[in-house]
Amino acid sequence: MRASWLLTLLPAIASAQAFQFVPRVQPEFRVDAVASRTTTVLAGFGANLPAGYYVRIAASAEGGMVAGSGDVIGRAEVVARYLTDPFRQRRWGAYGGGGVALIADEGTRRLAALVLVAGIEFPGATGWRPSLEVGLGG
Repeated sequence: MRASWLLTLLPAIASAQAFQFVPRVQPEFRVDAVASRTTTVLAGFGANLPAGYYVRIAASAEGGMVAGSGDVIGRAEVVARYLTDPFRQRRWGAYGGGGVALIADEGTRRLAALVLVAGIEFPGATGWRPSLEVGLGG
């Protein structure tokens, strides 16, 4: 009885426990079409940083033009995304999240907005993971 109790004091590593989470910054390239009173097309870049297994924090900056008027517009965004399949066990992975955006046009108008997003990541063959995202806000 005493010998078995002593064995519980000696930790053993199971193969499933050998996995080590190493956060890695992932680049993000974006092309957005914004539909509101005016249509805007934006392009930009950003970075994703894993904040645990299921959450990514993304920061991005974009620039573009308002259709019709030719006004230049800029957008900066920080969004937390919750992944439903962070280990890519399936070919398609859904996610949802929210954050904040700062939008500015050349007429010095600035707008801060809350943003909600939902998206799906497509299968990737070369390490890139294209996705389609729908957002609401700002």
